[in-house]
Amino acid sequence: MNILKRKARISSLITTEFLGANIPKNLIDYLTIYCDAHTITKSFVLKTLVQEWVDSMQVTFPKETLIENVALLAFKSWKESKKHYSKFILNLESELQRKGLGEYASKIIEIIENEKDKGENK
Repeated sequence: MNILKRKARISSLITTEFLGANIPKNLIDYLTIYCDAHTITKSFVLKTLVQEWVDSMQVTFPKETLIENVALLAFKSWKESKKHYSKFILNLESELQRKGLGEYASKIIEIIENEKDKGENK
């Protein structure tokens, strides 16, 4: 039986995913008591904080810039790994899918291809 009821509003219009995190117990304790005192969910508090953070970060780091940075890091990793390129790309696609970034795979691979072409034309 729940004595302290919380207002939970889950919109079916928004796709959500579970995000797990290890957070120090003292923070969780405060968050729990705060949410109980205000009859809100922890998810609501965390979504609000994350949304504020994303809004502020997008000004400095637009998604396109982050995609390019990921691609350049992957390209650097490939150059240092000495793996066969096609095997590397398959592994990268798999990793991006696993991380939920599959929709960006083609753009990331396109950037890597461009970097690879630049290196070969030197």
